[in-house]
Amino acid sequence: MRLWVFETFCRNDDVFNNDIIIKRANKVRVPTYIKEENYNIINIDDIFTSISICNNLESGDTNGLYEIYFFGSLFEEYMICGMYDEKNEISDPCMIVAKCIHTGKEILLYDGAKYGYNPMFCDEINLEDIKKRPLSKLEIPNSKIEMDFAYNIDYDEEKEDFEFDEGDFTETINGEKIFFEEVKSNGFDYIKITAIDELDTKRVICELELA
Repeated sequence: MRLWVFETFCRNDDVFNNDIIIKRANKVRVPTYIKEENYNIINIDDIFTSISICNNLESGDTNGLYEIYFFGSLFEEYMICGMYDEKNEISDPCMIVAKCIHTGKEILLYDGAKYGYNPMFCDEINLEDIKKRPLSKLEIPNSKIEMDFAYNIDYDEEKEDFEFDEGDFTETINGEKIFFEEVKSNGFDYIKITAIDELDTKRVICELELA
């Protein structure tokens, strides 16, 4: 049976606490690099997770508008993808960050070097080579951020295909240790990031198949 959850606030304590309970009780799959206080659930089902990004302010209000910064290349005006390195003949993975217009807090939306099935288990890169990826501002209006993730891989069923140690850790293709529960949350095979400005104009700024 599919479970649908709708939330509209980030700060209200009752809603906020209930949201956390729902997330934990139903084991909602959201990438672990996005902290619980920085997202609201829009809907979930057996495969898809949709969230909106939020940031609580000291005043008790909630910020929903962000500037977008990225490393990568643009196509179709504002779609972000990896940047081709002609010298090494490889594509350096993109990185996308939302910056709160009130506090300057930065929230990682996606790092193509570390998250998603292919980056974790297929695309071999040297993490040291991409530590310094300068970010540029995406020239769009301040926007709300919605994110969609798809989880078509049943990691519980396919766990025996991976090598886990006694502590339930495995190693990504680039040598990082990761816990099994993190594999299930971070090993999504599709991501879409949508920016929605104050005029309700929607811009898909990233959409990637990752398996």
